[in-house]
Amino acid sequence: MPRTNTRHLNTGKGVFKDASLRATARAAIDAEWIVNDVYEGRADVAEGLLGPALPWAAELRRHIGHGRAGKPTGQTVTIGTFTDRAELPEVAAALQQHLRKAVFKANPEVREYATIESVALAGVFDAPILSRATVLDSGGPAACLYSDFASDSSFNIPQLVEGRIVSPSQRPRSRGAGPP
Repeated sequence: MPRTNTRHLNTGKGVFKDASLRATARAAIDAEWIVNDVYEGRADVAEGLLGPALPWAAELRRHIGHGRAGKPTGQTVTIGTFTDRAELPEVAAALQQHLRKAVFKANPEVREYATIESVALAGVFDAPILSRATVLDSGGPAACLYSDFASDSSFNIPQLVEGRIVSPSQRPRSRGAGPP
């Protein structure tokens, strides 16, 4: 079963509303180190949103250029994750170390999933970490991508918007995406 553990960056408010600081965070995180250390080499470094566990998506991937990195000045980043997947608190601790090296103040907040989804959907975390059974619970890749990344979707954890800020009260409520 394809499972993706994803670190999102909240683009709707907070530190990562600034694209240059998102670029800095992306550059600071050593995914290969996380795969080798936290997952003891039993995972794959991400290759886009749908890979490498979904080989048919490989031909659809293309590099997307990101903006220039900014210069953090000690901004506080709240990393949110849950205990229901044993590795995620350790991933949060690794992200904390990586972001601190980039001069962010990083604080992990670890909860049970039952208490974290509504907080993440409300945009409280700057960097929520999730684990999803990719395409299994959604019926297909298009449904999965829409659910997780469309501004009017039910599970828009990164707070992506199309043209305007959408407050949590304006978004549809989650349909029990829950930890897969």
